[in-house]
Amino acid sequence: MNIEELGLLGLTDERRLCDKEIITVTPESLEEHFKSPEFALAKSWSKTMGFEGRKGQVLIVPNARGQISKVFAGVSNPDDMYEYAAIRSKLPQGTYRFNKDMTPEQLTKAALGWALDAYDYKRGAEISGSDEYKEAVLSVDPSADHAKIEREAIATCFVRSLVNMPANQLNTDMLAQTAQHMLMKASTSTAFNGRAKIIKGGDLITENYPLIHTVGRASDNKPQLVDFVWGDERHPKLTLVGKGIVFDTGGLGIKNGTGMRDMKKDMGGAAHVLALAKMIMDADLPVRLRVMIPIAENAISGDAYRPGDVMYSRTSKLTGKSVAIENEHTDAEGRLVMADCLIDAADEKPDLLIDFATLTGAQRVAHGQEIGGIMGTNKQMLRDLEDMGEENGDWLASLPLHERYRSALSSPFAHCKSSGGQAGTITAALFLKQFTKSAKDWLHFDISAWNPASKPGRPYGGEALGLRTMYQYLEKKYRP
Repeated sequence: MNIEELGLLGLTDERRLCDKEIITVTPESLEEHFKSPEFALAKSWSKTMGFEGRKGQVLIVPNARGQISKVFAGVSNPDDMYEYAAIRSKLPQGTYRFNKDMTPEQLTKAALGWALDAYDYKRGAEISGSDEYKEAVLSVDPSADHAKIEREAIATCFVRSLVNMPANQLNTDMLAQTAQHMLMKASTSTAFNGRAKIIKGGDLITENYPLIHTVGRASDNKPQLVDFVWGDERHPKLTLVGKGIVFDTGGLGIKNGTGMRDMKKDMGGAAHVLALAKMIMDADLPVRLRVMIPIAENAISGDAYRPGDVMYSRTSKLTGKSVAIENEHTDAEGRLVMADCLIDAADEKPDLLIDFATLTGAQRVAHGQEIGGIMGTNKQMLRDLEDMGEENGDWLASLPLHERYRSALSSPFAHCKSSGGQAGTITAALFLKQFTKSAKDWLHFDISAWNPASKPGRPYGGEALGLRTMYQYLEKKYRP
């Protein structure tokens, strides 16, 4: 395992000094354990401490010298990694291991839950004053899937940290440079060197990305596009598009203070796409990968775009046509910057076109903060992703692309409006869908990328939703 990175997430593969065993129990299995003379002291201690083996309960059993002998932890569902995450914060500093009775799959989930609970943005950003890890450490069992733990923990925490960065640090230049550096670095360890370019400011108009420029032109931080290609041109084409709005004021349709407070997270789609691309390249999946990240700040100035403006999208190379869009609201900017990229991406007729975006508040109303919204043209893919997400504790739920709602986007002044109607998540997806017709399959993620409150394994702040599940699906699809 990558000990340097995972050490900050409370994991190690060192077992020599690990003498503190965590025994997971239910109320029923606890009684079975306590029938053994070996646990006579633990049984007596459990009565003193009121420990019954219920979910979330932890019993630390001392030895005769007052040191930790064993730990009993109540776990009701051994396949739920977040139940293991809840154990970590209740333990004092030391190195622990889970009992051997657990399956390799459960040991893998336990380690991943532990790592995700240990994440601390301040430690990684060197705000805490020290990188030294002074909390409970888990020695990962040899039978666990170390590659999966490392891959998913590091990718998830990368998304969290990028989303958590304040907008005065992660401006459009910094996001573009970070994306380019990460993608190029990931590609150098593979058989194919990646090719990356950044298109910035007025060059976006010259290069036929007018909507990205329109959304970002009001800010002193210039709008940009990161375009990256990697892999064998003979392999299936997989294209990822990630919304990169580094801060969203709402534009002239300005948000209120509460609504604007956490809008540094509006580049969460870009963070997901970068993490997913790195996972794909690290695994050397047999795909021709393209990554497109439209980057802008939705700011306010005399040059800001307005409600009622009619704007033209990128001109498709396949059809020779652009789409005239009547802007309904300046706070629906994400779908505009995505449109230019989806048109360009679809012109290549990819096998699979995936986009990630923090697109609508309506998605949070429908699914809450822990479930990512998905829509797309392949219904079997949607069902598979929902099933995999349930298994992974990385939940996804699909909504229909209900074409009867498209009338909400009709305009008397243009080909369509940018937004409208009550089913905001669905109409936003329908708006995007019109730009993806040449792709064999299109999959759209509408995600919040944010935990509004801390829970075990899900600390307050930026969050990855659907990332682990999407990678698992791609690995199965392209390397069955």
